[in-house]
Amino acid sequence: MKNIKTAFAFLLTISLGTNLSAHDILGKISSQPKSGMTQEVLPPEVFMNQALLYGLKATQMSGIAAQNGSPKLKGFAQTVLDAHAQANTELLALAKSKNITLTASKNEEGQRPDGRVDSAPTTLQDTSRNQNQGEAGNTGQAKGVMLNGFAMLRNADIQQSVNKLKDAKGQDFDQAYIASSIQDHQNLIVLFEAGSKSSDAAVKKYARKYLPKFKTHLTQLNAMAKAK
Repeated sequence: MKNIKTAFAFLLTISLGTNLSAHDILGKISSQPKSGMTQEVLPPEVFMNQALLYGLKATQMSGIAAQNGSPKLKGFAQTVLDAHAQANTELLALAKSKNITLTASKNEEGQRPDGRVDSAPTTLQDTSRNQNQGEAGNTGQAKGVMLNGFAMLRNADIQQSVNKLKDAKGQDFDQAYIASSIQDHQNLIVLFEAGSKSSDAAVKKYARKYLPKFKTHLTQLNAMAKAK
């Protein structure tokens, strides 16, 4: 059992690209009682890294959709981009106030730190050392570490999804964006529900602020998917 826990913590470390060691993560997980996916499973540093990764993916995918989607999709994608850009900016400020380095915060080709896309970038800095990739259905998301139904995201996974979306055309483009965004928002909601239970007051406040917005996005995405 000890070896399994150690291996799991190591997977978390290399998948997230955080500055936490496997021992650090194990210590945080084992020091508190287990009660589903709560903050002892995702410490504040891990929550913030994953929140930024999902936020960067949302702004990248939505930036492309705001340019190349159908007229109806463009407006929604811009709304998602704006919401996540704001969330990313606030998250970076929160991390800075806690002296936490978010390793996913630097990207290439003109994407600003707040996650906004000036010209849809084609590459992302890959800080992950775990290069095992695979397809998850038809959404373009690579299979990552799963934790109580939550898919841990890596920079490499973002690039894979961005490339797949860029290859889609017409109605297939809209469907690809919607399908990927539904899965991402499902994961975001699980992530932010965990954050909303954090013992860190600032993290809890941040998660509770944006959780309703992401739930609204998911409701809208599901409605668009049914209308197709």
